[in-house]
Amino acid sequence: MVIPLLALFGMVNSIQFTAMNTVTLKDLSGTSASGGNSMLSMVQMLSMSLAVTSAGALLATFEQGFGNGPPGVLPAFHATFICMGLITCASSWIFMQLSPQESRAVVHRTETAEG
Repeated sequence: MVIPLLALFGMVNSIQFTAMNTVTLKDLSGTSASGGNSMLSMVQMLSMSLAVTSAGALLATFEQGFGNGPPGVLPAFHATFICMGLITCASSWIFMQLSPQESRAVVHRTETAEG
């Protein structure tokens, strides 16, 4: 059960990063693409660090709420996992603000560059 779950998680992460990279870098010219890619990588690393910090803070908070010790650890992990999942789902709101015309323009530019 763990291997299919990890495979699915990896596929979703890969699709998410590809979509974010495409949307972020689509308007950059060839000369500024390198700097834009470096900036994107830095922002992604910072966001992952912030996510780890947030998860740790939530876990510590939930552990105190559910009680310290072995009986409270599993419910604290479950609550932390659910909260982090909701935060991740809420971030998709940013991508829903893109207009359909923008997404068509990205696809058209990609097809033009390839063909």
